[in-house]
Amino acid sequence: MGHASLAPVFPARPVGRRTSLLGAVLAGLVASILALAVPFGNDTAAHLYLTHVFALHGFSWWDNYWYFGRVDFVGYSYLYYPLAAVAGVKAPAVLGIAASGFVISRLVPDGPRGAGIAPAASALVGVLILTGAYPFLLGMGLAALAFLAFLHSRRGLYLLGAVAAGASSPLALAGLGFAILFVALRRKGEAGRLRLREALHWAEVFDLAALALAGLVFTLPLLVFRIGGTYPFYGSDLAMALAFVAVLWLASPRLAARDAVALRATAGLYAIVVLLVFIHPGALGGNVARVGEISPVIVAAVWVRGDFRSLWSRLAVVATLVLSLGWMSLSVVAPLGDPAAAYLTKEADWRPVVATLRPLAGGKRVEYVDSLLHEGAWFLPAQGIAIARGWFRQDDFPANRIFYEPLLRPGAYRSWLCDNQIGAVVLPPGPYDYSSVQEAALVASHPAFLSAGIKVGRFELFKVTGCSAPRADVIRIVRGWIEVRVSSPGSYRIPLAYSPFAKSSGGRLAKAPDGMTEITVTAPGLVTIDR
Repeated sequence: MGHASLAPVFPARPVGRRTSLLGAVLAGLVASILALAVPFGNDTAAHLYLTHVFALHGFSWWDNYWYFGRVDFVGYSYLYYPLAAVAGVKAPAVLGIAASGFVISRLVPDGPRGAGIAPAASALVGVLILTGAYPFLLGMGLAALAFLAFLHSRRGLYLLGAVAAGASSPLALAGLGFAILFVALRRKGEAGRLRLREALHWAEVFDLAALALAGLVFTLPLLVFRIGGTYPFYGSDLAMALAFVAVLWLASPRLAARDAVALRATAGLYAIVVLLVFIHPGALGGNVARVGEISPVIVAAVWVRGDFRSLWSRLAVVATLVLSLGWMSLSVVAPLGDPAAAYLTKEADWRPVVATLRPLAGGKRVEYVDSLLHEGAWFLPAQGIAIARGWFRQDDFPANRIFYEPLLRPGAYRSWLCDNQIGAVVLPPGPYDYSSVQEAALVASHPAFLSAGIKVGRFELFKVTGCSAPRADVIRIVRGWIEVRVSSPGSYRIPLAYSPFAKSSGGRLAKAPDGMTEITVTAPGLVTIDR
């Protein structure tokens, strides 16, 4: 790196180390207080469960206790879970948040305009602990430190930080790529336009290529293991992301020419990526709009670097900041003061549910009507109860698409329960995830295909009835294998996500049209399928 053109990215009077440390302490303190006060964030259940899995099995890759079988860790996070298994699920995220606060404070200039920005931005980053997206928050902090090393021409630290960020969260690595691209484009910006004929500096090419290579290494296993599924990306998410890009474009004339050019180009590239992800659904999906979580910090950065002296321009910044705070709040799901939500976070309240479910489900998979914070995705599978829906929305598609359609009809729900050999349904007290609001109302109406509910505390448990006996009957589900009783020769669909690496003790396996497994046997009997 080492070229002088990076120096102007820093403010003329950068803050001192003491102020930077205060930013780290403030961000970490806010995150720590909220982590203690609020047991569950939106993604906490997932990371509690996967940390539990890592502590028991290490990087074992297949898990039958979530959805209809899924791949753990692969293409997701390799650094966070070993740390969480030692330090607890929230500690690595708090450290990542503190690192982000340090870097934010380091890059904010001294003076009247920057005086309140660093602590306010650091505190806002601390609030992100409520998202429960702990691997991403750790990766965000590591990416921020890598960016700071990049600006200081410390290539070794930059590369180390980039690899660590990608190992924690590939999304954080993508964010680092956009930040470095902004710096590279800023060097080429002049008089409001890009000098595209001038080649990028070799160091910038190297740095961006290194990020691309790291990203490929961390995401290639998704293709190798043929992990499918699409993450829902709604038009409202698309509209918010594109509106934010439009606001950045409108604000860019208030910046210095180089900053304006780089901001427009980087924001424009992000808009293109968002549109491509929306047009071609995939596992990334709505995660591409996660920039909303840090959008207030981006608005604050534009304010610090821009010329917003007129009253209307200042009002526009305030309005944009308010809107970005609203966008950020969509990821912060924490129903404070809700007794039902608090009830679902206590292990003692789940023990009688688990004890009742075992005989009720009879070894079959259980459908947990998803609560707002997805607590069932932790408390049930951790006790060896296989659930039909866990907590990664890309695993809901296409198998569980009916829960995202405008109307959940009783017939469709019954067919889904029977086709997937669901043994029991668990209805927790609300509040519910948006994908389960209709399901909760339907289950609470006591339809004929659900036997009379059993009250266990504030839960209600139902046995699924009226399904015809399957010829390929899943009678036992264990983490790495399932046992199937086949009544006669033939080919049958079984509710198990297909994997090309699966092995059968008797029968040939193939991929069914809906992504499940089809087994062909020549004789009746018990068949084991393992990974």
